[in-house]
Amino acid sequence: MPEKGWKSITVRETVVKKLKTMYDQDIQRPQNQKFGAWVDETITGLIDYEDFIRKHAMLRFKGAFGNEIHIYDSFKQSNVIVTIDGAAKTLRCEFDPSNPSCIHIGFCYGLKDTARILKHYGVKN
Repeated sequence: MPEKGWKSITVRETVVKKLKTMYDQDIQRPQNQKFGAWVDETITGLIDYEDFIRKHAMLRFKGAFGNEIHIYDSFKQSNVIVTIDGAAKTLRCEFDPSNPSCIHIGFCYGLKDTARILKHYGVKN
């Protein structure tokens, strides 16, 4: 039974093993910090980061559909589509098609959400 103010959750054993490895390798954590407290702190940090990104990020991933990656650019206040050219194994931004290094393309390379898609098309950065 958890202490007051705490709840128990169920996660896969493989996730717990990965978290335990991260916990053991975290040189920044206090040596007397318990695993549960470390997991709580780590998840809280992730939630705070996601909230910050949602509120303040210049670019946000909206989705991928076929060979298109949809991004919202809050600076331009518009949606931008980055197209994957499977034959050339490159990305092309609709906003700046002549620039292979535009910020929207760079953003796509850095997204975990698009990594599998880019790999499927054979695109490497």
